[in-house]
Amino acid sequence: MKYVLGLDVGSVNVKLSLVDEGKRTVLRDVERITSGTGPAVDSLLARLGTRFPLEEIAQRRCNRQRREKIAADRGWPEFSSSLAVAAGLLHDHPDARTIIQIGGQTSTIMSLADGLKKP
Repeated sequence: MKYVLGLDVGSVNVKLSLVDEGKRTVLRDVERITSGTGPAVDSLLARLGTRFPLEEIAQRRCNRQRREKIAADRGWPEFSSSLAVAAGLLHDHPDARTIIQIGGQTSTIMSLADGLKKP
């Protein structure tokens, strides 16, 4: 089975989500940032590796603050926070018209005309 791994690197926590080929979330994990984002990401990946070896993960994505260094160090693509949040939420709730994202230091409101509906 192949998986897709997503990391959200915020100002307070790093969050991980692992999705299987059937687009089901199989694992979610959070690590508080206490001594830098790198060690928090490493801790999450170490816990992940005990259940799902990284070699089995087909796609790895990283978004949010300091994503450039974390993604570059691991050879992963990076995505903007707004794109990642909208894509994830609209996957489960395609009729959503407003997204409110509240983080440790920032908040964002996205107004969507028609969710995923296309004319």
